[in-house]
Amino acid sequence: MSDPSYKALSHKVVKVEDADQVELVIEGDNGLTWSFGIPFSRATGRIDFDEVDVVELDFGAEFTEMATEEIEALVEKLIEEGE
Repeated sequence: MSDPSYKALSHKVVKVEDADQVELVIEGDNGLTWSFGIPFSRATGRIDFDEVDVVELDFGAEFTEMATEEIEALVEKLIEEGE
């Protein structure tokens, strides 16, 4: 696979209020900010991260794996806590 297009300077994964969704926000080294809404199912825990390929292309596999793990951990926590 080719080198990532950008480097993530910072990122965060946060709950979207009043929705079964989390948001991945990435600040890139080019001054732009990316935001991805990621719905999830409380019944199954399934995450619908359609843009995962875009994130991997832009920021690389290592970053994408780390961010996906953070997304999964937050979703698991939200489901457990009923938030």
